[in-house]
Amino acid sequence: MACAVLLSICITTVSAQVTVSAPIDGSVVNSPVLLQAQSSSCSSQATGSMAYSIDDGVDTIFNPATSINTNVTMPGGAHTLHVKAWGNQGALCMKDLALNVGNGVAVSTPTNGSTVTNPFNLQAQAPSCGGQGTSAMAWSVDDGSDTIFNAVSSINTSLSTSSGSHTLRVKAWGNSGAFCETDLALSVSAVGAVVVATPSNNATVSSPFPLQAQSSSCQGQTTGSMAYSLDSGTDTVFDPATSINTSVTATQGTHTLHVKAWGNQGALCMNTLTINVTGGDITVTSPTGTNVTSPFTLQAQSSSCQGLSTGSMAYSIDSGTDTIFDPATSINTSVSVSTGTHILHVKAWNTSGGVCVKDLNIDVVNNSLQPPSNAQSLGVLELDSAYNNGTAIAGCGGVSVQNEWQTQHDCGSAPANFEDGSTSLATSPTLPGHSQSRQFHMTYSGTGGAIRWFDAHPNNSSAFTFQYDVYVFFPLAADVNNLENLELDVNQALDGTGVYIFGAQCFLGRQDSSGQWVGVWQVSSNGAHWINTNATCSQSQFAANSWHHIQVRSHRDLSGGSTIFYDAVAVDGSVSQITSCSEPSTGAAVSCTGQKDTNATGWSPTIGPNFQLDGRGTSGAITAYANNFQIYWW
Repeated sequence: MACAVLLSICITTVSAQVTVSAPIDGSVVNSPVLLQAQSSSCSSQATGSMAYSIDDGVDTIFNPATSINTNVTMPGGAHTLHVKAWGNQGALCMKDLALNVGNGVAVSTPTNGSTVTNPFNLQAQAPSCGGQGTSAMAWSVDDGSDTIFNAVSSINTSLSTSSGSHTLRVKAWGNSGAFCETDLALSVSAVGAVVVATPSNNATVSSPFPLQAQSSSCQGQTTGSMAYSLDSGTDTVFDPATSINTSVTATQGTHTLHVKAWGNQGALCMNTLTINVTGGDITVTSPTGTNVTSPFTLQAQSSSCQGLSTGSMAYSIDSGTDTIFDPATSINTSVSVSTGTHILHVKAWNTSGGVCVKDLNIDVVNNSLQPPSNAQSLGVLELDSAYNNGTAIAGCGGVSVQNEWQTQHDCGSAPANFEDGSTSLATSPTLPGHSQSRQFHMTYSGTGGAIRWFDAHPNNSSAFTFQYDVYVFFPLAADVNNLENLELDVNQALDGTGVYIFGAQCFLGRQDSSGQWVGVWQVSSNGAHWINTNATCSQSQFAANSWHHIQVRSHRDLSGGSTIFYDAVAVDGSVSQITSCSEPSTGAAVSCTGQKDTNATGWSPTIGPNFQLDGRGTSGAITAYANNFQIYWW
């Protein structure tokens, strides 16, 4: 402080009490520019607000604030960025930065503001820096030291850092001293916000390859949609979705696979992988389709991998250990695996250690519930359209339309205070080889909440035996916890004198010692009354975030009588033959048969499935997806 004695005036010189961590003064940047600044005090006054301006432009003010973390759009050329802070009594502090906008470092991945999972891929390019040829590049995290790449104009590397919020600084130097820097604000997730099950990072795959990924939340927000893209291509979006199960086609060469998730409030999370797509270094001749029975024959060949002779081969199931054949250029073996959907990894190593992988999606089924060769099908039912835009029809029962999914209130359930439902097509989740599934959603308050969906098709009088065959996916554990009944019926009306209701439902009516809901498969004896069968079912059979294959087989009197016979149920290939039944209230043994419902008169000739969700407790919601939905008959 310098004081003029005669005039009694004191002039105070205050060094700027504004700290700017990004961008760097004197650097070449690209727009938009990440601005990160802090000010805890100004001229011994607690900071009350902050702002920035460009050249002589107006202030963009943050009030109250002691920090700024934002993106600033700036035109090309030389500019002065003023970063300001005001004390709570009016003092002004300012930090000026000279910036040159344009011809800086371009970062293609990750994106600014995204959430990434360790390790993550960094790809950046700087063919020039400030008009000078680039001589070196580097990256650093926060105030850490530089990892330098000399004599390069691009970076493609993998890096890791601690979980939390960080500033990733990507830098380039021109051959005459120019300095360029692009800063990105990243959130590094301790647990992967986007988990990619296949392919793995740095994998060598052949096209097309399966992509399986999940994201339940993103930056504290429930995941609403997901997507993937290759390199700088456009996103293939799945909305709504918390998982991706699809096949991706790519050209030969090295690619960057971006797998993304958006929270329901807009947050973005991303997992970036490097993959090498080959021209088919591994050929699998068996199995040839998705559906297999265990054990199945695996036949594969690989004469070369990444341009070098193959030395050994192997296979594995899901995340299991490799079964290795060394030396080998082919595999011809028998593979046993549990029922359900799996990823079969077939691998080859070349003589220098390079690895190639071909992944196949397989669905292992139990052959005992395969329909006979003469069976006919109503088709892939999930693709039928939705009546009334998929919303619920007033009252209970349906309308006289065919080949359209009707959302109906269940006439046979005790009415809830409120229940509603809807159905629509979805692009995810889907089974391998399917582009769409059908979503069924219901909400309820008050006990007895039940919504059913019915899809009528023209009858065929030659249909005596029916197999209800569907893959079901519950996205959340809450969906399974709220499920009391999963009802799967086939309705057949030959004429207007009544309806054969081939009714079956998994009734989860009690909790075991671990707290899991368990129960039995029930069948309908006359369209309105349910009896217990010897076939058990449990909540664990419908575990969330996984496809489950459910089959129910039944038939009517082959001589044309009114009796219905219930044959078997199967979940994920585990078959239970229906051999005995009992009354739920008394436990008394009864016949495992039903009768044509003669009260349901006036139906036009119809065959159609009924898919129904019954809620547990006094309120809740259930979402389920159906895929490869078939009704076989013979």
